[in-house]
Amino acid sequence: FFIKVHFLFEKRCFMNITFENLGFIKKGNIKTNDITIIFGPNNVGKTYLSYSIYSMMKEYRNYFFNAGYVNNKMAAALISDGVYEDTISSFIRGLDQNELCNKISGGLPRFFKDTHGLLKEAKVKVNENIDSNKLNQVSFRVTISLSHNFKMFISKVKGDDKLKFTIDEAEISDEDAVKQIRKPTIKETLSRMQILIRYVVTTKFFDFLEKEPFIITSERTGISLFLKEIDKNRNNVVNTIALESYGIVEDSDNTIKNIIEDRVSIFAEPINHNINVIRDSFGSVRKITIEKNDVSNYKKIMSTLSDLIGGNYKLLNEDILFLAKSPNGESISIPMSMTSGAGKSMFLMDVFLRRYISKNSYLIIDEPELNLHPKNQIKMAELLVRLSNYGVKVIITTHSDYIVKEINNRIMASSVHDSSVLSKLGYDNIDLISHDKVNAFTISAEGVISEVDKDEFGINARLFDEAILDVDSRSEVLIGNLMEGVKDD
Repeated sequence: FFIKVHFLFEKRCFMNITFENLGFIKKGNIKTNDITIIFGPNNVGKTYLSYSIYSMMKEYRNYFFNAGYVNNKMAAALISDGVYEDTISSFIRGLDQNELCNKISGGLPRFFKDTHGLLKEAKVKVNENIDSNKLNQVSFRVTISLSHNFKMFISKVKGDDKLKFTIDEAEISDEDAVKQIRKPTIKETLSRMQILIRYVVTTKFFDFLEKEPFIITSERTGISLFLKEIDKNRNNVVNTIALESYGIVEDSDNTIKNIIEDRVSIFAEPINHNINVIRDSFGSVRKITIEKNDVSNYKKIMSTLSDLIGGNYKLLNEDILFLAKSPNGESISIPMSMTSGAGKSMFLMDVFLRRYISKNSYLIIDEPELNLHPKNQIKMAELLVRLSNYGVKVIITTHSDYIVKEINNRIMASSVHDSSVLSKLGYDNIDLISHDKVNAFTISAEGVISEVDKDEFGINARLFDEAILDVDSRSEVLIGNLMEGVKDD
């Protein structure tokens, strides 16, 4: 198993990944975009791709999240001189290719919960390409309180390759108060420098790192339905292990191992992510920040979600309820176990939009069309495009020609300049996307990833067209035969 990853660090941060021998996938390349679509026949490895992309995003985020570097010497100089300035590279650790590659490679069996050794020989090679010229174009000034009388700043001028830390002392007119002023310690200063450098790295230089990638797996309907049972089973396992630990048990490690193997299902990390997200949704309300200029677009996104769901979700104690309206307008509360497949499959999307959405984040969805009527699959395409225009990077695996074709409609609409035509079709600015912001890939039965052609008319959906033409051609033969029978009668 070999993966080669090439990151393009710019405001629109994308990934270029080469896969070899990943399950059914023999070889190929994926380049992410504002919207990235992966489609192909069943059992060719689309889910492997989405899980692997999610894994690498998490590892890269973890690496760069801690890439900012300051030390005691820098803090002491800042206290002494009031200013400390150096090149960007002095504050950001270099990317150790071997270290990161070994970490991702070694972690894949754990990430996939590979209990059969299928990925034990997995190797990952990562090539980074941090364009220092793009980093140099960034400018900012960020402030943090250092102590009662001091503030610390970190700043950068556009076109410069240096970062500057500054300490400012507040002006105090009271002489007695001046005498009591205590300079910040090295420990205090270093702590604030670390906070500032991490903030700058994750929000100014590599802003895709600010939020963890969010994945919605195809197992989502079962998770939302059986979460309580999953938790109860795992609590029983913990209690059993605790009881075992009170007694003197020979080979207790194997006893615990046997309990876990007998009673605990082992899930890949993306599924655990979904379980934890749903579990956390019962806790305190997680607040998202919507900038003033984005409120209108966010409302449009939520309007599309409302159309898709046809109701609302309510968390009550440990239950998820679906609130729907009857034909007479009366509100009805339906337990998740009794709601439709679409109601179950859309719950995680609802959680993402209300609790996690942010610009420059990644949303990965395995089969967004799951349990949706064709009309709502088209509405799902609208949601994906709107999310993309909001600033969310979307990656999907799909079997839906409705989703692909509606995205194609919106690609074509982006080249139409007659507002009356767009208005007639119900398209607003947030509904349009140009073809250079969409990448699509297919996987052949032989396990080869190929990029799909695209132009101003959209993505070449030949894979879907062939299946539809095959059905239509047989239908024409059968209709013709039946019509001949009618004539004979």
